Amino acid sequence: MLDLHTSIVRDLAWACFSSPLVQTHEIVDEGQALANCGLTLTPHRKIWLTQLEADPSALRAWLGSSPPRRLGLYVERLWHFFLEQDPSVEFVAHNVPVRGGGRTLGEFDCLYYCYDRERYFHLELAAKFYLGVAEPGPASWHQWWGPNTADRLDLKLGRMLEHQTRLGEQPAGRQVLRELGIDELACEAEIKGYLYQPYNKALPMPRGCSTAAQGLWVHASEVEELMSAHAAQYWQLLDRMAWLAPAASLITRHAHGPCSKSATLTALREHFQVSERPVQIAGFEECTHDVLRVFVVPDNWPMGN
Repeated sequence: MLDLHTSIVRDLAWACFSSPLVQTHEIVDEGQALANCGLTLTPHRKIWLTQLEADPSALRAWLGSSPPRRLGLYVERLWHFFLEQDPSVEFVAHNVPVRGGGRTLGEFDCLYYCYDRERYFHLELAAKFYLGVAEPGPASWHQWWGPNTADRLDLKLGRMLEHQTRLGEQPAGRQVLRELGIDELACEAEIKGYLYQPYNKALPMPRGCSTAAQGLWVHASEVEELMSAHAAQYWQLLDRMAWLAPAASLITRHAHGPCSKSATLTALREHFQVSERPVQIAGFEECTHDVLRVFVVPDNWPMGN
């Protein structure tokens, strides 16, 4: 990945060109065609990102004065910008609802035409963060839970494989596509994010998931032990909107740079005195880049959520 310092440009590069959390071709049933997005980081796109780094005004204007505070919506907006800007793509539509029987059946996240591959694509997008929960038996998607436990990797993949990416096969979906002038459609899915291993209890990675996108999770009462055991010199509590790209840009984004271990522990104690919302911290070495992402959860997690 390029050395980018502007936070929104780093997020754009991460959202569109980082390794996907899930290699979709490894998880589909026999006979189902589903790939990750084929729009890779070409030399032309590297030049485009470098130009945006020098002048991010177009991206700032696209996001507006109040960018989405929901990470999923923020990632979608970054993708929309890329698809609008890229000369090898015609961006047809996004968030197109499909209705039938008096209800909404779903929506097409992104529809685009790729000139290089000479076909239309339906691209499903997601940004997800899952914490591994040790259970007896072989590695399974159901062992990976969202921080609020309402979301699980098996549920997300099941809906994506069985419903979202098959929307164009339904009569109502085909009718919507015909109205847009699309007769044939290929489907892609791009899930970006991280899997967090439990502290001192590494789990086998589930089928199809990237080993590169990993962090740790820890109960609040164990976080000081983890921080003392790790080589990171500095720690910082991350704002939710900084959960995407590697957090090197935080050094320039915050006047005081990465915090000391003691300051971060104090901030965590104050947080959990008034909230049970899981938070994320990053560990830094030499004030240059984050070397570890850690989800800190209340001591009653996951049963308390």
